[in-house]
Amino acid sequence: MSTRACAGIGVLATAVALGVLGDLLLRGAPWGLGAFIWFALLLTGSAVLARRYRTVGAAIGWMLLPALLSSFLVWRDSPSLRALNILGVLAALTWVALPIVGVNLKKSGVLTYLVNSVGTWINAAFGALRVALVDEDSRDETVRGFFRLPKAVIRGVFVAIPLALVFCALLMSADPVFENVIRSAVVWDYSTAGSHAFLSAILAWLSAGYLWGFVSGEHPLKNISMAAKPLSLGIVEVGIVLGTLVILFLIFVVVQFAYLFGGEEMIFATAGLSYAEYARRGFFELVAVAALVIPVLMVANAVLSERDGRDRQSFRSLSTVILILVALIMASAFQRMLLYTDAYGLTHDRLYVCVFLGWVGTVLGLFAGTVLFGSGRHFVMAASLSGFAFLSVLNVVNPDALVVRVNLARAEAGNPVDLRHLSSLSDDALPLILERMFVLSWQDRCDLLTFLAVRQMDRPTGWKSWNFGRHRAVSAWRNPSYESNCTDLTPLPKSLPGRYCLAKSERTMP
Repeated sequence: MSTRACAGIGVLATAVALGVLGDLLLRGAPWGLGAFIWFALLLTGSAVLARRYRTVGAAIGWMLLPALLSSFLVWRDSPSLRALNILGVLAALTWVALPIVGVNLKKSGVLTYLVNSVGTWINAAFGALRVALVDEDSRDETVRGFFRLPKAVIRGVFVAIPLALVFCALLMSADPVFENVIRSAVVWDYSTAGSHAFLSAILAWLSAGYLWGFVSGEHPLKNISMAAKPLSLGIVEVGIVLGTLVILFLIFVVVQFAYLFGGEEMIFATAGLSYAEYARRGFFELVAVAALVIPVLMVANAVLSERDGRDRQSFRSLSTVILILVALIMASAFQRMLLYTDAYGLTHDRLYVCVFLGWVGTVLGLFAGTVLFGSGRHFVMAASLSGFAFLSVLNVVNPDALVVRVNLARAEAGNPVDLRHLSSLSDDALPLILERMFVLSWQDRCDLLTFLAVRQMDRPTGWKSWNFGRHRAVSAWRNPSYESNCTDLTPLPKSLPGRYCLAKSERTMP
């Protein structure tokens, strides 16, 4: 049997197993230990098949990256962070497949990364068809004989099922005892069975396509040439575009200095807004401006026709000015967020946007150090790794706990705190809330405990959804050292975990 045919059989068997196990491990929300186990099995299957049947070199060492990111699903409970972790795992799975199709991770450009990443996921979506037809590509008679029996079985089953159903219906009508026997033997919940079969089939299909691309080193876009530039412009055209951005950004920065350092009175007199309203209105727009500068400069660098060194130097000068102005705009955005946080406190959404702003600044710095004043071949790899690094740091920092720490510090200083937002945070924040809630007044403390108590009844259970953050929260909630000693309170129902209390007066539940 040919190596290619053996690889196809191995991919099909592994994909079917991953489909069945995926239905067991991934069904239900939220993802936790079960998702980590499934991703670990997918990576293990990819590594084993690549080692056994690969036709090109496989960067098996890079598989530690998606393995690390998938382990965060067992660590943190925050839904936002979980979504980012899942996106990170999918991006890392694409990353480890790129060397299989000949992409040099260190030296390839943005277009090469993009095209081959799209090809990898096209392969995952439709590659199972290629695996199913692998026997037709082989002239090995042993392979044809191997596939002949399953095909014959399938044809026989398709003919037998309709006949069996017709005769079974007739016999059931003829004998009520036989009818009862058949009905008792085939009691099915068809909706549930169909749901399990559908999820298993989808996961098996995607796994087969991904694994086949990983083993064969093929995808539909692999042979697209990246050598020729789709568009070529001179320094005059590029200079006009970049010069326009320089003028626009410079005017904005001058205005920002006048307003941000002119004080609240100047902002209110000119724009009719309070300091906090002014900060909230522009922050997200400034983040978008900073993020859009990266693709603009990348495209400008790609289409610039390098006729001589002076053109390249002019491009570097204009790009440097833009980067400096964008850095000032980012500083303005960060200053706005500080003002807004000082007025209303910190939320995890605001925190994530600030982290994204920090990553954008890092990418801009990498662009300056590689594309402008160094070797641009390393930019894409460095920017991608910086994204994975920021995601890892987020998991280490624990964003929800940081939100609690900042807001309770504001409460301790006498500022109001949004109790509903604190109670809406994930279980990653609960231990710190219970530990530091003494800074709140008795009324706020009891209100917060009321909101938290209601949430405890909806906590997911089961080993598939287990993660460390949720485990710590359950332990903290059941810890008697955090028991409230309010005098005008009655104990919670015994069905709720923890020995906490609810106020006798009516309270609004979240």
